[in-house]
Amino acid sequence: MIFLTFLPALVRRRPGRVELTVPALVRGGYLALGAAFVFLMSRSLGGSNPITWLFTVIIALASLSEDRWIFDAESREMRRRFGLLLAAKSWALDLDAISSFELDSDAWETASADPTETLPGAMRKGWCALRVILSDGRSVMLSAQPGKRLAALRNLGLAVAETLGKPFEEN
Repeated sequence: MIFLTFLPALVRRRPGRVELTVPALVRGGYLALGAAFVFLMSRSLGGSNPITWLFTVIIALASLSEDRWIFDAESREMRRRFGLLLAAKSWALDLDAISSFELDSDAWETASADPTETLPGAMRKGWCALRVILSDGRSVMLSAQPGKRLAALRNLGLAVAETLGKPFEEN
């Protein structure tokens, strides 16, 4: 479902730090749809119905979820943070482990079986991808988008590479 693939938002919290995260408009849209769904359920089932409360809790928890890549030149790390805001999982790489950033204009041809290089269900013909190339030759995919978003993905990659002082390559 290509229309549900959103370009990550670039957030600059302070100099030397950028984040790629779910856009606020997308998060707000999902929250509004969820609230409308709960409202319609409460009108048809009654406000004190347990199913209505269950969906209210689930939607509230979904609004607290996060999925972000944090690139921090000051702390010298690239961090992936995902899950519920208060109990999110996280892992980090030292910036010395990153050799460059790569924009792959035809990610379908270079998709591999390595789970760090693919996004499940995201690789389709004509798609492009933004990757972090590690010093040991492996790569980590940051985002895969339809080919029409190549220029926007390039801008994101250039901003992150510039912030960290790393090379940016296209192929």
